Amino acid sequence: MPGTKPMFQNSQNFAEVYFQTAAGVELRNPLKIVRPVGESYQVSAPVIEGYLLISQPGPKTRIMGTSPAWLRLIYDRIGSLRIYQGLDDIIGEGIKLKNGAQPEQVAPVTLPAAPSKFYFQVDETGIGEQVKNLSAFVPQEPTKQTSLLCLSADDIHELKATDLDLANVFKLDGIEAASDKCAAATGQASDKERQDKTNALQNQSLCLLEHALIEVSKAIVCLSEDQDRNRELIDGLVMNERQMLEAIKTLIK
Repeated sequence: MPGTKPMFQNSQNFAEVYFQTAAGVELRNPLKIVRPVGESYQVSAPVIEGYLLISQPGPKTRIMGTSPAWLRLIYDRIGSLRIYQGLDDIIGEGIKLKNGAQPEQVAPVTLPAAPSKFYFQVDETGIGEQVKNLSAFVPQEPTKQTSLLCLSADDIHELKATDLDLANVFKLDGIEAASDKCAAATGQASDKERQDKTNALQNQSLCLLEHALIEVSKAIVCLSEDQDRNRELIDGLVMNERQMLEAIKTLIK
């Protein structure tokens, strides 16, 4: 009929937005948005210090419906960055990652100057890609731990000279294969030369293995603990790598 108003005209509804971790821990108070039914509204994810946005349901611009809406924006803790200087460094230097301009980004990191050296990404599977942009490095997985290995040209030459499959050295089930390659590489030398070369190769293999054990151990620790409630405990365990490594060595003797 002429002059009849739509049924929901002037009626209002609301949407509540929650800012939580995947475990349901509230990172800030919920935001309640009240709008007339049929009107558009924005769901904006804020930057929360120490956390990154990993999941946002639906579009940012929504239409207020006839039923209330409850929306969860999921965040995860920012990960960490650790740099190892050469194959002998089993402690490394921790660099804190910070929030970037967007809720899902970390700020780029300027890596320490290392003349005539090269940075490589490294994890329990082996040495990965070389880092090209030293002035603005951004981890591929910023909510996890990222490890970088800084090598000189001599380090790289020595690694190539060993003819070791680094991926196998870093995998715990590849230790025996790596040892076989050490033996094969010394087959044509004298007994003393063969022993010296074997010792050198085994030392390099052990150093690589130590890095792998540390990475695996930290992964186990982080999976075993509630990262939100026991973060200080995790940080303490991860930072205390030397004792962790000594414990591992004792267990595998």
